[in-house]
Amino acid sequence: MNPLSALDPHQIRSVRQLIKGLAGKHTVLISTHILPEAEMTCNRMLIMFDGRILAADTPENLQKLMSGNSQIRAEIAAPLVELNEYFMAHAEVEHFNLSPADGNMSGARSRRAKASICGPQIFSLVRERGWACANSPAAGNSLEDIYLQVTKPEEEEKN
Repeated sequence: MNPLSALDPHQIRSVRQLIKGLAGKHTVLISTHILPEAEMTCNRMLIMFDGRILAADTPENLQKLMSGNSQIRAEIAAPLVELNEYFMAHAEVEHFNLSPADGNMSGARSRRAKASICGPQIFSLVRERGWACANSPAAGNSLEDIYLQVTKPEEEEKN
């Protein structure tokens, strides 16, 4: 059980600040599967799986290390067929997944070696075509993405 789950938002912030304050003079070890909480609280991370440490660094450095497999995520009010054609025409996009989202929005996820370039390209396409975008195309990996990538079974990597 997460000890913070029984706290209200003010108390959660107080506990986070307490932990950060202690970290200045002490080592505070937190073991959790709640990765967004760990990202907001911790300045170093260890990703363990099956009793082994698979990654250890700051959240920022882990994201940089994994940026070769960064994902772009956006919700765009556009026909799935047109988005599919766009991604198919760009060979540098390694993988993409389009799915219906809320209302007339389409969820677009793509993986590319230079994801920091792909986000502006998608934004430019949205602007040129006059489509609406519920959120700006964001590049990077969340800690959840990094955890899933680092801990995925070897048989998944071969597929």
